[in-house]
Amino acid sequence: AELVGSDEAKGPVISPDGKYVLFVRTNFTVGPLQVLPLTGGSATTLVKDSVLLGASWGDDGYIYYSRNGSILRVPPTVSGVPDTLATADGATRFVRPVAVPGGRGLLFAGVDGTGTATTYALKPGSRVPGKIGADRVWAILESGYLLLAGAQSNTLMAVRFDLDRL
Repeated sequence: AELVGSDEAKGPVISPDGKYVLFVRTNFTVGPLQVLPLTGGSATTLVKDSVLLGASWGDDGYIYYSRNGSILRVPPTVSGVPDTLATADGATRFVRPVAVPGGRGLLFAGVDGTGTATTYALKPGSRVPGKIGADRVWAILESGYLLLAGAQSNTLMAVRFDLDRL
């Protein structure tokens, strides 16, 4: 059944408890970042002006997303001013954040002007990202692997990764 209030929804992300869906409501690329209960009800606008460049809902309770080349976070229940966690230099833009389970940090891609991607890590409480490798991280698997998209080969790779050593 269609979720009422989800028209023009892009980039859906399910909450860790499976009760809500996060999305950007837009018919192009810019629009409000909203949360909607999967059981029905009204959507809550978290951020009025968001860009669809990836989002992740961490089990630490925060929603992480990319906007204008920066990584930001907002709590899932309150509209307000986003907290900027990392801002790239002018030659790189940060996109596609992926929350590390257990609130142990955040992984995201840094993409330069040629389209070359590098994966970055941000430790909890830090605002200084560190480079951890080439390619773009797409998912963190519970088995201890990162699912990466090859920067040049357009292939998927599973790479063993110790999430406790960010």
